[in-house]
Amino acid sequence: MAEFHAVVLIPVRYDTLLNVYWTLSRICATLRNPGEPALSGAPSSVLHLNMQRKGLVLRTYLRVSLIFAFFSATLTSAPLLRAADSNSITILFNAKVFTAEPENPYADAVAIQAGKILAVGNLTEVEKAVGSARAERVDLHGKTLFPGFIDSHSHAIYGGINLISADANEKVRSMDDLVKFVAESKTSGVAQNGDIVEIYSLPLEFWSHTDQLNANFSAGNYKDQPVFLRGMDGHTGWANQALLARAGVNAAFLKTLTAEQRTYYGIAKDGEPNGFLVDAGMEKVTKLIPKLSHARMLAAARAALQYNYKLGITAWLDPLADEIVLKAYKQLADNHELVSEINAFPQVFAKNPAAELAGVRQARESLKNIPNLHITGIKIFADGVVEIPSQTANLTKPYKNTGRNGELLFDPAKFSELCVAADKRIIKGRPFGVGFDCSHQRLQQGAPS
Repeated sequence: MAEFHAVVLIPVRYDTLLNVYWTLSRICATLRNPGEPALSGAPSSVLHLNMQRKGLVLRTYLRVSLIFAFFSATLTSAPLLRAADSNSITILFNAKVFTAEPENPYADAVAIQAGKILAVGNLTEVEKAVGSARAERVDLHGKTLFPGFIDSHSHAIYGGINLISADANEKVRSMDDLVKFVAESKTSGVAQNGDIVEIYSLPLEFWSHTDQLNANFSAGNYKDQPVFLRGMDGHTGWANQALLARAGVNAAFLKTLTAEQRTYYGIAKDGEPNGFLVDAGMEKVTKLIPKLSHARMLAAARAALQYNYKLGITAWLDPLADEIVLKAYKQLADNHELVSEINAFPQVFAKNPAAELAGVRQARESLKNIPNLHITGIKIFADGVVEIPSQTANLTKPYKNTGRNGELLFDPAKFSELCVAADKRIIKGRPFGVGFDCSHQRLQQGAPS
C-alpha cells in the first residue's frame, strides 16, 4: 500500500514543478519499517488519499523548506475539496493527476470513498470501476492534483503562535518600520501579553543595532513599559531596560557569571546589558512572560494547521515537541481537529539519560490513544547558532572576531549513553547542532548528523 494523503490544486504551469517533485520523491523515498507509525495524514478540508499497491508501504519525504521558494511562486489558493460522507463516491476528473507511481505517473481521473482511492485512470475506466450512476463528479478543469507534502522539520505550533500574535516577519525592514509596528501592535492589543509588549519574528539584523533599540524602546513611552522582541530564528531576543530590571539582569548579575555564561548576553562597554539575549540568556526573561491561555493555544494550533494546508502540507515532524506543543496537539485532538499526521520529538538534554528517556516513554504512553499523534523520537540541543552577534554554535576553531569556540551543550560520554539507551528502546535521536566541533562530537558518539 503506497500512502499519499492530500489534494492540492495548482495552475497549469506545472511541468517544472512535477520534475522537481518527481526527482526529490525518487531520491528521498524510503520503505517504512514494520510496526512504525506511517508519517502521513490529511486535513478535513483536503481529501485523504490512500493509494493501495500490493501491500507495499512507501513513504515519500520532502524537505519542503528546501524548495519553498519554488513552491511559493507556483502554488495558488485554489479551492480545496471536502470529503463527503463515508458512503458516497466522488470522481475527480478532467485533471492532471500526479500519482508518484514510476510506471504510471499521470492519470486523468480519481474515484474516492471514505478517504480512500477506489480507482485511478481515465474517466471511462474509473466510472466503470466504481459504477458511474452513484458517483458525484467534480470537474477540475485541467488543474493538477498532487499527493500531500510531508515537512520533515516544522515547528508548527510555535509558528501558529506567531501567526496570531504581533508577527514582524515581512512587515519590518527598518528601525522606523519597527517603531511604527510596535506602536500599532501595542495600540491594537495584539502585542500585549499581560503587561509586556511582545513582538515575534524580528529580522536578525536588528541585533547589531542595540543602541537604537534602547533609544527607541527603553526611553520615552517605553521607559516603564516592558518590551520583548523575539528573533525570527527562535534562538535570540532583545529585552528593554524595564524588562531586564524586572528579570534581575544587570551589571551585578553579569559579574556573577562565568566567561562562557556571559556569552549568552549582549554587554555594553560600561558592563551593563544592552538587551540582546541568545539561547540560555533568554531564560530569566522568558520566565516572566505569561503563558498563553487554553483558548489562545487552541487558536494558535488551528492557525498552524490552516497555514500548512494552504501550502499543501498535510503531515510533518515536529522536532521540538515540549509540553506546550504536545498539549496544543491534544487540544486539537480533543476537538476532533487533529486530522494531519504528526511525528513529535520531545526535547532531552543528555544530562540524565535514564530519567529523560523515562519521561519520553511516559509522554508517549499518555498520548498513545490520540489519533495521528506519534512520539517516535527525541530532540537534543547540541549547540546554538553561528550568526553575529550570537555565535553560540560550537566550532573546531575559534570565531575570528571573539576568539571563542562556542559551547558544546552536552557531555560526550552522557550523550553516548543517551544514544545507546534510545536505540535500545527504538527511539530515534535527532541532535540539533550547527558547529563543526558539535557535529564531530555527535559522529564520534555514533549519533546521526
